[in-house]
Amino acid sequence: MGGVGGWWCEPANAPTHAVILHLHGGWFNWGTAEAFRHLVGHMARSAGVSAFVPDYRLAPEHPFPAATEDAEACYLGLLSAGRNAVAVTGDSAGGNLALVLLAAIATAPATFGHGPAAGVLVSPVTDLTLSGGSWETRAEADPFFVRDQALALVESYLQGADPADP
Repeated sequence: MGGVGGWWCEPANAPTHAVILHLHGGWFNWGTAEAFRHLVGHMARSAGVSAFVPDYRLAPEHPFPAATEDAEACYLGLLSAGRNAVAVTGDSAGGNLALVLLAAIATAPATFGHGPAAGVLVSPVTDLTLSGGSWETRAEADPFFVRDQALALVESYLQGADPADP
């Protein structure tokens, strides 16, 4: 969609004008549309609309702002395809991308032409500075994501861009 490949989840009898654009997680470095098809398929079926999960470009081969450019291209592609009710959703890093896309839509209506039908974020990555105290205070409770690992993934994605830049 919009020149970006991905995965469609299409429940039976879904209207043709409405769609979910779901941006998958993976710390901007891994994940595929196909890997997230079950999660998004459940969302699509529950909402009764089709959903598109783009295979946006990943770091380190494609650092910031490649993923945000792909999210914007998908949104515009959906509108060009006649999908005039687009819900923007995202989980984890995809939640970050969804927030960035929603902010871009809000600040540049002439570029995007049509606001989203909704925005939903699932556990979004919102602090790329990793300055929150919970990295230390909750470290034992969440051994899956450790600060050093997250920092390396964020640096791989940003490659010198300012992590505090919204």
